[in-house]
Amino acid sequence: MPKHARCAVGFCDNDKRYPDLAFVRSHVENLVYHKWPTDPKLAEIWRKQVAKTRSDSFNPSPGASGTFVCSNHFPCGRRTPENPKTDFPSIFMTVSDYLQKKITQEKESEQESKQDPEESDSDDEQMEADADYSVSVPMQFEQLTREMEVKVYTGLPSPKAFEFLFDYLSPKARFMQYWRVENKQEKNPTGYLKGRPGPERKLRLEQEFLLTLMKLRLALLTFDLGFRFHVSASTVSSVFITWVKLMSKELSVLIVWPSRQQIKKTLPYCFKKLYPKVRCVIDCFECFTETPSGLDLAATLWVSTSTTTLSKSLLPSPQMEQFHMFHHVMEAGHLIFLL
Repeated sequence: MPKHARCAVGFCDNDKRYPDLAFVRSHVENLVYHKWPTDPKLAEIWRKQVAKTRSDSFNPSPGASGTFVCSNHFPCGRRTPENPKTDFPSIFMTVSDYLQKKITQEKESEQESKQDPEESDSDDEQMEADADYSVSVPMQFEQLTREMEVKVYTGLPSPKAFEFLFDYLSPKARFMQYWRVENKQEKNPTGYLKGRPGPERKLRLEQEFLLTLMKLRLALLTFDLGFRFHVSASTVSSVFITWVKLMSKELSVLIVWPSRQQIKKTLPYCFKKLYPKVRCVIDCFECFTETPSGLDLAATLWVSTSTTTLSKSLLPSPQMEQFHMFHHVMEAGHLIFLL
């Protein structure tokens, strides 16, 4: 093993050249720097695990000579070729680990400062440099390990549903053109943007898809999503609008409008008696929005009676659940049209 072996996991500073500064977990007997596997399947598993802790495009080839992972990140404290379920890194540095490491370093620096007061200034500078250490990583779908978490954050029933939907959209998403403000676009006479399809992606496609679903499901603020995914608010807006347009085009086949005969067969008895020709229920509602930067759009959403900006929507639904909820919706104050 070369002397310059260093752990490739994000936020892990273990380096073979500096054994005195190494951080060893309690379940590790002997800290070893394991070489990157040569088996392509195992190397891909390692890559996906280590990539969770890094924000760059980490993609070493199988058997990469300069890539290592220390024993801290293996469940058994070492590699276990005899047990494939634990023969890959899955334990990564947490906030408590970092705080424990920092406290240990502070204690050691205090003891050294007592022994040699002249070096106290350099120790204080080192502690200030360590205070800027960040242990956060951009949010990824791999962090949602349970079905309940997938349902809460994305609205999809399971991780398999997320993966299936993403696999269906990803071939088109690789070539999609990201949305930008109209007055900053340079169009040619044909009406299409010049140059490449869009800016260099700051997030992986899977992260962009997760961001879009979280925005639709939880209605999170743009700034909040930018904080979670380590991107700017403008990038969040561009990604969200682009993916919504893509999903609207590619997934429109999933929206099925039932025929008149199908609706009549499943029409509730009260509707058969009072509204035998009804086809759908249209719910009219308004919701508050932020003031748009564009004057035309701001004027469209402006409501003088309430002195605020509102988004008005008409949602037709042929589903029978909507018919059963008719009276409850009327009591809530919504305006209902029966067609």
